Amino acid sequence: AGELGESACERPGDAPGQPGGSARFLVCVVEAEGAQGRSGGLEVGMVAVETATGAVLFSQFRDSVLRSELEARLLFVPPSEVLVPSDTSAPTRRLLACLDGGEGPAARVEEVDAGRYAAPGAAGRAVAEFYGEDRGGAGPGEDLDGRADEAHGNEVRESGALDYQSQGNEAQGRAAGALPPLALRALAHALDHLRPFHLEGVLRWGAGFQQLNTQAELALSPNTLRQLDVLVNSSTGQEKGSLLWLLNHTRTAFGARRLRHWVSHPLRIAAAITARLDAVQQLREDDCTHAPLAALPGLLRSLPDLEKGLTRALHGTTAPSECVAVLGALRSLRAALARPAGSQTLCPLLASLLARAGSEAVQAAALEALGPVDEAAAAADDRLGLFRPGRGFAGVDARRGGLAAARQALHDQLPAVRAVLGLRALDYVAITNQSDYLIDVPVELVGRVPKDWERVSSVKKSVRYHPPGVKAAIKALELAQEHLAAACQEAWRDWLRAISVNLPLFRSAADALAELDCLLGLATLAGNSGYVRPDILPASPEGGRLAITACRHPMLDVQLGPDFVPNDVALGSGPGGEPRALVLTGPNMGGKSCYIRSAALVAIMAQLGSFVPAQAASLAPFDAVFTRMGASDNLALGRSTFLEELGEASAILSQATPASLVILDELGRGTSTEDGVALAQATLEHLATRTRCLTLFVTHYPEVPAAAAREEGLRVAVRLGRMAVLERGGTPPSVAFLHRLEPGAATSSFGLNVARMAALPPAVLAAAGARAAHAEGLGTVLKDLLVASERDNEDLGALQQHVRAVLALC
Repeated sequence: AGELGESACERPGDAPGQPGGSARFLVCVVEAEGAQGRSGGLEVGMVAVETATGAVLFSQFRDSVLRSELEARLLFVPPSEVLVPSDTSAPTRRLLACLDGGEGPAARVEEVDAGRYAAPGAAGRAVAEFYGEDRGGAGPGEDLDGRADEAHGNEVRESGALDYQSQGNEAQGRAAGALPPLALRALAHALDHLRPFHLEGVLRWGAGFQQLNTQAELALSPNTLRQLDVLVNSSTGQEKGSLLWLLNHTRTAFGARRLRHWVSHPLRIAAAITARLDAVQQLREDDCTHAPLAALPGLLRSLPDLEKGLTRALHGTTAPSECVAVLGALRSLRAALARPAGSQTLCPLLASLLARAGSEAVQAAALEALGPVDEAAAAADDRLGLFRPGRGFAGVDARRGGLAAARQALHDQLPAVRAVLGLRALDYVAITNQSDYLIDVPVELVGRVPKDWERVSSVKKSVRYHPPGVKAAIKALELAQEHLAAACQEAWRDWLRAISVNLPLFRSAADALAELDCLLGLATLAGNSGYVRPDILPASPEGGRLAITACRHPMLDVQLGPDFVPNDVALGSGPGGEPRALVLTGPNMGGKSCYIRSAALVAIMAQLGSFVPAQAASLAPFDAVFTRMGASDNLALGRSTFLEELGEASAILSQATPASLVILDELGRGTSTEDGVALAQATLEHLATRTRCLTLFVTHYPEVPAAAAREEGLRVAVRLGRMAVLERGGTPPSVAFLHRLEPGAATSSFGLNVARMAALPPAVLAAAGARAAHAEGLGTVLKDLLVASERDNEDLGALQQHVRAVLALC
């Protein structure tokens, strides 16, 4: 850490080059000792600290050998640095080694001493001592026994780091003490890591402790975030093209960070979703033309990054210009957001947020903080002139008086110098890189210069000197300047300590503005043509419901415009008796994956409080959205394609509830056809008849829709759908993909047509066509044989004819 006001390099949680809207975290992951079972599952605790904004998130959970729960949380809180105890298991280490930095650099993984907090109660005692619960708090440079650690103390004093220890936030201490045991150990390790960088203050005065994956949020699995391009475009690795990119119309950096959290943590409580939708609708309809909403867009654009500015003030790494700009912005909020008499009635959420942002308490606290500050000097980062005279900093006033006296002493040297040289108009000259107080003597008068004058430099026409009295006065002036700089530095620290008392109040206003920024951005999106407010239905004991008319894929809709073909989605218990699962078949490139992605993305948008691209939409809030799409291995983690596929399916089957939305795309294709069909059928039956979650099931196996149509238990719960095609004649035959959902099962996958579009060699296409025709003939005969065997009156001769036909084709 450098001088106060300078940003330290390589601090925990720093991610150089990160855009302002992408928060990065210092994460500590701790596992329960000896708890790993044969399956590789164990209990995991983690804490994530965003040192730039003060966000502190925690979680403790049970995870499988695939570490999918840990991976999900690391996607929610993308780390720039990860701390792991030395006894961390191999599966966890493999996952952390493969962390992708997304748009920023990859995460650093650092090992910490596992034994430091292994003893029962060790982590709790360390955290309690940090928050001052045992003895009122230790000052900087003191160890836990109260003895001074001289080296550490000197380091703190030289860096200018602030001592907030004596101001320990009791609420934060209580929240930290209530953490689950593994999360508490993770917090203790994170605290140790933050201390050398003087960033531990964020754990007292930060944004507070928030639990990841609470019951109030829609759970999005790692595959959901990745495969639906929720935060990042999986094709490019960039934010552009993702759902976050589509929704991001924020005007501030801290609003963009809050929106990222909203997108990865949608709501699941109907009342909370409705409150957001009410606010978005009012902002959309008002178009910010009436007070107090009229001032909101311009105000947000003018704001500095309040979150980061307040947190840097907490750490003591802010500059005067930044800190005063933040306080000045907070001071102006009340006037900008004032509601004149007779102004429009606001929905409860907007009224609450505007009241928090423009509260009289925030204005008063900011005015009080800025009272002693010369704002012009602050804008120039002039710390010597930062505090106005007579405003409570007597030490600074005294040192300014000493500096003025030293300057006067220098001025008082001039009469004697003039008398020696005989120059009545002589004055000091300042020469860059030499001195500000030189006596410039013309060469013709050099003979009058006393021998004790120090020669400094010369040019063709003059020689520059320091007389002894002037030299002594310069040293006194330099000393006075050093004393003033030290007094101003101490006053700066004292001032930051004083304003830290109101940091929670200021942060509350910043949080309210971040939410207003997100809501205003969602209102901007809602103004697009073809967007509608979704109806949020009450939760039902029977589970979820999803009904969308003319549903469009949010991101593709932007790219394709009117060329995009919308489709209806109907799942769940509704007036039309909609089933709980849709088995979707059809040709490759027919639009199956686009259809299921569209439905899931619209559901996510609705639950984060956004209008959606459709003619109409209604849903009962889901508790989770699960996806299993695509096929890829993970060599770094030692997982084959099929293991990845079944691991994802296993997580869905164990975690899905009747209130979940499940997306499965071509389950079972990573193994033999027989095994794949069996797994696909069994999985569909389990989800549709036992779990009874809403399911969109895409398959190329014709046996799956056949079983759904034939078996009594599935006929009620499952509907069959296919993506329509227009078959054309000719040699070879061709098809046109209509991208429109229609009832029934597909009769062909038209794989050869896609192969022809991919320009496979004609000889390969011809051979594949012959083999396909042979296989289709065999399939037809086998079906006839099956039908014949099921007839009670079928004679033996007819069965023998069918068997001979099968043998002829084999």
